Formats: sequence, structure tokens, C-alpha cells
Amino acid sequence: DHRKHSPNSSFDLLSMLSRLSYQLAPSFRFRSTNKQWNVRKFSVEKRGIERLKDPSIQQLQQYLGIPTNELKPVVITNSIDHWPSLQTWKDLDHLKRKGGDVQVPVETFDYMNPLFKRNIIPFEEYIESLKESDNKRKGKVGYLAQHDLFDDIPILAQEVGIPDQLKAFPGAEKKFFTNCWIGPANTISPLHKDPYHNLFTQITGSKYVRLFDPSQAEKLYPSSNIRRRNTSLVRNVENFGNEADKLQFPLFESAEYVECVVNEGDILFIPKGWWHHIRSETISISISFWW
Repeated sequence: DHRKHSPNSSFDLLSMLSRLSYQLAPSFRFRSTNKQWNVRKFSVEKRGIERLKDPSIQQLQQYLGIPTNELKPVVITNSIDHWPSLQTWKDLDHLKRKGGDVQVPVETFDYMNPLFKRNIIPFEEYIESLKESDNKRKGKVGYLAQHDLFDDIPILAQEVGIPDQLKAFPGAEKKFFTNCWIGPANTISPLHKDPYHNLFTQITGSKYVRLFDPSQAEKLYPSSNIRRRNTSLVRNVENFGNEADKLQFPLFESAEYVECVVNEGDILFIPKGWWHHIRSETISISISFWW
């Protein structure tokens, strides 16, 4: 996102231990096979993003055309069903017990909003606010956004794994780092681009994602603010069309995009430089694996 990223060595160690535990439990292991699937042509007209069911590393590389600098998004399904977090994190009380009074940063409104504010509060207090929310964003329940949660609460790292799909990208396994996203329904991440590839992994809930190829940047009206130039000035991404929008951003309506919903257990590969707008459909927890 718009903030500085840094590698996380503590998560690497915990993830290595977690991965070792999976290797000792064959029933939990990722199974690479030579199975085939029906691949639909990637099409802007359809606006859908291809969904691949538990592909092998070789199949994923073949689909994406690795190595290449012209990667495209893809949703990978059924490959992390063995992660304990897909079950345990549905119980918000479980997260409260694990995190306790650890202090975490919670954002009210998105960072492009003049009302944006970041408060440091106990993790258990934040989770309780999620439990009590009516799943409507009213500025009262904030967003624990882009935070290195495993550094603060390392025991939670034992409930996730490392996506096997990292192996499809040369060097990714050695330099990836993570951030977590926890928030209520209708939480919005403004349309922006990141300087990293991202395996965006959905743990609980679902999110709507709209993505724009880097070639569409001129139509997306990036901010001229040096700290925000990776973020679009267009606010009504999904409901664009009123006269004020059209006058201010006349090219946006013609920008081509693809879209999808990421559900629990899905991994969305977002290539570096692709612009994306994300909206939570429910209370939601996601993990970004960046490199």
C-alpha cells in the first residue's frame, strides 16, 4: 500500500516451524498433481479473473507464462484448506484470547479521507468492536490495515502456512513478508497500486476486488501528492457515473478492468503495478504475502 514495507524475520522462523509441522502431518500437506483443468481465455470483456483449482507449481507457471514481466491476476482455490486459521479465526473470541491486550494500530476511515485517524488500542478491544458491529461501516469500527500482526502476536503465525504458490516465482520464498488486514463489512481500500507482487490470501469472510492493468494508469488519475501518487483520486470506483465524477475524471469510465470476489481459502495473485480497489463484503481477515 502507501506505507513503507519491511521484511519480518520473526514470522519467517515461525512459518518455517509451522511448515515443518505440516510436513510431519501428511494429511495436511499441499498435494501437487498433474491434473488438468479447463482454462478460459483471459478476457477484459468478460471482466472475470480466472480461477484455478489447486494447480501444481508447474501448471501455475505455465498459465502465468513465468518468467515474464507481463503477469496477470489469477485466483487460486482449494490450496490452503489445511490451514488451521480457516477454521479457528472464524471464532473472534479465539483471536481475542490469543491477542489479549497487545496494542495494535486501528484506522478510522481510509487514508485518502480528510477524517482519517489512526489509534493504538488493545487487540482484544478491537476484536470486541468487530463482534458488536452491525456489519455496516459507520466510522465507529476501524480497520486494522496492513499490519505485521505476526510480529505482535507470533502465536497466530502457527495457525497459517506459507503458500506453495510462492515457489512458482523465482526468489519469492526467500524475500517475502506479510501483513494482515482485519475489518468490518464495507471497509474500502482506495484504488491504488503496490511496488510488490502479492499473494492476497483470504482467511475469513469475502472481499470484492476490481483490478486495472498498469496500461490503464492514465485513466485512473493518480494523485499528484508525492506520498499518494500510487493512489487514484477517483473515489466512487464501483458507483462511478454522476455528472460531477464525469466532469472531474472524464477518462475513468473507459478504463478497462477485471474483477472477482475472493472467498475463504482463496488466494488472489495481484501482480506488481496492477491498480486495485478492494471492498469487504463481510467481517473479513486477509493476509498479504508480498515480495
